[in-house]
Amino acid sequence: MSTFSGGECYLIRRRKKGLTGKGIQGNCHFNVQGWVDKIGGERLTGWLLYRNRSLINKGLWVWVFHSLWKTPEGQVVDVTQDSTYEGSDFTTVWLDKSRDIDINEGTSYNNVVVFENSTSANNFTKNVGIDAVVGTPYWTTPSMNTILKISEHTGKYRWVDESFSNNINLLESEYNCKVKDGKLVPNEGASNQISSKIFFDYSVGG
Repeated sequence: MSTFSGGECYLIRRRKKGLTGKGIQGNCHFNVQGWVDKIGGERLTGWLLYRNRSLINKGLWVWVFHSLWKTPEGQVVDVTQDSTYEGSDFTTVWLDKSRDIDINEGTSYNNVVVFENSTSANNFTKNVGIDAVVGTPYWTTPSMNTILKISEHTGKYRWVDESFSNNINLLESEYNCKVKDGKLVPNEGASNQISSKIFFDYSVGG
């Protein structure tokens, strides 16, 4: 992760009380940007270790692209709630100065997974049909039903949301389909076969 992120690993103190300790889970980028806009400071990005014990015990280590708040006083804190860190005072984050979200364009980064041992890698290869190598970081979707080599994709994806109508238009033109009721629906006359790469390019529930 040090090589991948170009940064170092830190334990970041969690804000658990007061207004700045009530950031909505899964909304970290906007939680932090809201405080930057209101009070000041800076939004920092990096890779939050998804501390899911079930996955870790199976040898699957997953990191999620995450935003932290550097307060006007210079203290770096995590203002977003996270059930996997419930009861903990710190979150584990690798800082990444080379990647950032774009709130205006509606872009962020896919998750990263590393297989700790041959058992976890072999099980994934058997179940999914994609070769996985121990100790190598891969891009993965939230459901972890597929992976891509880091060299095969930038990792960047676009939010498919009414707030980002341009992203919706791009998805429909690039993949000749649309999202309806949370599901992918091919446009009229289009093939029913949609490339799985769409789940790395757009946030469509993959």
